[in-house]
Amino acid sequence: MKVLVINGSPHPKGCTDRALLEVEETLHKEGI
Repeated sequence: MKVLVINGSPHPKGCTDRALLEVEETLHKEGI
């Protein structure tokens, strides 16, 4: 499975970016 993560926030390194990074790391660990 492939997942596309899109950050629509105007802040390049804001809270949304950090949250998406956490999700990305978890999905990677699960093999998704």
